[in-house]
Amino acid sequence: MIRNLKSKLDALRAEQQAPKPPQPQSCPEQEGICRFERFCYPLTKAAGGASLQWALDPDPQLLSCLTQTSLPPDFDGHRLLYLDTETTGLSTGTGTLAFLVGIGYYEDSSQYVVEQYLMEDYDQEPDLLSRLLTTLKRFDTLVTYNGKSFDVPLLEVRYVMNRLHSQLRQMTQLDLLHAARRLYKRRIGSCTLGNMERTLLGIERPDDIPGAEIPECFFAYVKDHDPKRMNIVLKHNRQDILSMPLLLGRMLHTLQCRASEYPEDDYSCGRLFLRSHQWDWAEACLRRASSSLPEARWELAAYYKRQRRWDEAEALWLSMVEASEGGTGPYHELAKYYEHVLRQPVRAYRLIARLRASLSKWGVRDQEVEKRYHRLKKYAQGDE
Repeated sequence: MIRNLKSKLDALRAEQQAPKPPQPQSCPEQEGICRFERFCYPLTKAAGGASLQWALDPDPQLLSCLTQTSLPPDFDGHRLLYLDTETTGLSTGTGTLAFLVGIGYYEDSSQYVVEQYLMEDYDQEPDLLSRLLTTLKRFDTLVTYNGKSFDVPLLEVRYVMNRLHSQLRQMTQLDLLHAARRLYKRRIGSCTLGNMERTLLGIERPDDIPGAEIPECFFAYVKDHDPKRMNIVLKHNRQDILSMPLLLGRMLHTLQCRASEYPEDDYSCGRLFLRSHQWDWAEACLRRASSSLPEARWELAAYYKRQRRWDEAEALWLSMVEASEGGTGPYHELAKYYEHVLRQPVRAYRLIARLRASLSKWGVRDQEVEKRYHRLKKYAQGDE
């Protein structure tokens, strides 16, 4: 029995010491790593007369005026980061994913770089968000198109869901959609990025994919990984990132020149300069627009009133009265000027009486006119 046990132990030792045949080694695929694309464009690339060079180092004063946003004290145009997302839906709730994030920035004052982070499957979202977070740390100002309302809140939710700390809210937010509306809505109307591209930059997208179809492209891509479908989405996103600095350059150029072939744009520039307390620039823009637009004459007269430049304000109010512009507004302004500045209540009464008679012909009764009329009438009767 001992002999049998000894022989079994010797056989086991011999088996352990014998060389093992080579085992086939598998090369595991990298899982959870998002796809990365990078493109570089020369600063001479242009559209509609605007080049990428125009937005390379924007004037902080003009940029703050355009966006109505306070910039960092040490603002540097090289720390501007353009961002756009493609998502699985139009909601910013927890069920919507940003499967594609595109960013753009100027590198070494020599080129404009577009980078894209693409989730090719759902498990790649943490890697996408982490890599984006690493890039965000190099910049302090974020430029988007409707990003304040959509892209940034959506990404913030995704960072929370993935237990990652985001610094998006800490960055200065410049939303070009609101800037475009302030500057061009009166002339162009719809301020979607596509309409801005066509109208201001002459950019056409004949083979572009409608935004409503993008979520379905992602869902299908996850199933079949057909590159044709996703390449169209990548191209769409890339153009968005490329169009934003071109559009920003165009808008800044409009403000910098302080002159446009369109009076609507001059009027919008004037209002922006008024909000930013750039009085001389505002007056120059409003004066040009006032030759064509009644609303510009009204705004310019209000500016003259604040500056106590009464003769110029009166001339504009009188011209509006004679042209039947501005409704009852110019009458009331003139009446207040005659009564309180010139101390001529009788002259104010006659003006309001004229307005009241005109309204009566049309069967219109205005309570403010009636109130001012009866009050001034007492002064007029007392003087008589």
